Amino acid sequence: MGTAKLPALLWDEWVAYEGVECDARISEMSGIISSLPHRECKNADFLEFSCSRLIVLRRFFKLLGSLKKQGEVPFFISENRAMLAGTSRHGTRLTFFVARELLMYLGAHDVAHTSSACAWNWLRGCFGACGALYMPRSGYYLVFRSSQASLAIKKAERILKRAKFSMSSRVLRGGAELILRDQQQIATFMAKLGLYQTTLALEEIAIVRSMKNRANMLVNCDHANIKKSIDAAQKQLALIETLDRLGLTEQLSRPFRELVELRRRNQSANLKEIGQSLSEPVSKSTVEYRWRKIEELIFENL
Repeated sequence: MGTAKLPALLWDEWVAYEGVECDARISEMSGIISSLPHRECKNADFLEFSCSRLIVLRRFFKLLGSLKKQGEVPFFISENRAMLAGTSRHGTRLTFFVARELLMYLGAHDVAHTSSACAWNWLRGCFGACGALYMPRSGYYLVFRSSQASLAIKKAERILKRAKFSMSSRVLRGGAELILRDQQQIATFMAKLGLYQTTLALEEIAIVRSMKNRANMLVNCDHANIKKSIDAAQKQLALIETLDRLGLTEQLSRPFRELVELRRRNQSANLKEIGQSLSEPVSKSTVEYRWRKIEELIFENL
């Protein structure tokens, strides 16, 4: 799978996730609602929330609806005060209203249930509300970012630190930002949220990237070695021209003269190949030594 398709898979799997337990759904709803910016309404019984992702609203009210069907939400909330009061678009933002009674219910549940499972359910909701996954050409970035709900970001950081995740955080225009950069930890994070298809796709992308990086490294290494060999050959050919001009070629001992003639006939061979082609094969370091001696002889006769 390509990196361009991963976000669609991620959000499709996130919105379709089925939490089987009541506590899991309530914790996730709490994570969503505590991570979104909000403001007071004229009607003091409600708060107005804003969100840029329609799927988050659908997820929130889907969870609420499933709890209502099972009779898990108190009657006065489920029937009178928790309905979607209205949805409207403001640019790329969506607004919706949540009754204060429901917020108090979610908050009380969140405080009362602090198990590891509930913490990760809460974190699933938080990620849906203000999280994102970015994969540029190099590196991986899983980000929690909120311009208002900095307390939710701090709570997400505490949960991740307890789970031994490494991350960086910063204050951002009055809000907060939390970033995971390690690919293995990001994959573990996705698995903890129950997003297993996304986890597998991320691992697949990481493997492909690793193979491409390895191939590029080998190509670059080969290119560097070839360039190095060409530069060395050109330098040695220039030395041979100087030897001929100074009349020093015939004064060389047999091994050095053989080296010069071999280079003259094999202008693209590397030092190792030159050494192995001599009548008495020598190592690359010995070839380098002999060329240094030839260079010293030329300098002495200039």
